[in-house]
Amino acid sequence: MLGDAAHVFPPTGGLGLNTGIADSHNLIWKISAVEKGWASLFFLQTYTDERRPVALANARQSAKNQKMLFKLFHFATDPRTALVTVEAWEDKAHHDRRAAIEQAIQDNREHFDSINLQIGYVYGGDQNLSKGERCDVYQPSCVPGARLPHAWIRYRGKLCSSLDLIDGTAFVILASDNFNLGQKTTRVPVKIQRIGTDFTVEQGGSPWAGLIGIDTGCSGVLVRPDQHIVGRVNGDCDIDALLSFGSAGL
Repeated sequence: MLGDAAHVFPPTGGLGLNTGIADSHNLIWKISAVEKGWASLFFLQTYTDERRPVALANARQSAKNQKMLFKLFHFATDPRTALVTVEAWEDKAHHDRRAAIEQAIQDNREHFDSINLQIGYVYGGDQNLSKGERCDVYQPSCVPGARLPHAWIRYRGKLCSSLDLIDGTAFVILASDNFNLGQKTTRVPVKIQRIGTDFTVEQGGSPWAGLIGIDTGCSGVLVRPDQHIVGRVNGDCDIDALLSFGSAGL
């Protein structure tokens, strides 16, 4: 189950809808993999293993959003606040209430900006944001389970996102220009996209190539059909190992 059939959140933040869409993104390629015979039926269990921690983290944030919104609503509808003129509001007598309202507004920042919850989650990672990590701060990374970072690229004559290199039908290796795929032994479909040959990064995007480790040498990064990273690769043996025993879980 996915979406509201699997989890129901308070409406604050729209996290229920976003979580449901991400559920589908995670599950659909796995069902296709089983139907096409390059993954076993047991592979579908990874859906729950990966998505449940994310859904729980989103539920916690949704409940926090609701609490903070009610707090702000209380200040906004309090007659002692709502009926005060602008001139009186600037008076020192209202300093404490003004400061409390301003703090309540700041406490709702994550309600309207939760980018780290939306694209910063890492499958297999810690989805608990109670350690002080804010959900409105996103730092791209290239670790197993993370979403492939975005960069503007030129692909087949068109300007598009690096995420568009992952079309959902196969695993993709984003690789340096001299990377050689060779002969892999698994039945899992793997495509290769070489920087400089198959696509180019737009001006200012060189840090992206360094971030994912394909700017120099004979190296690449293996990405799942749902745009999440499996791991770094330097040759066929790495690919087979990651597909068989790594975070791909096939």
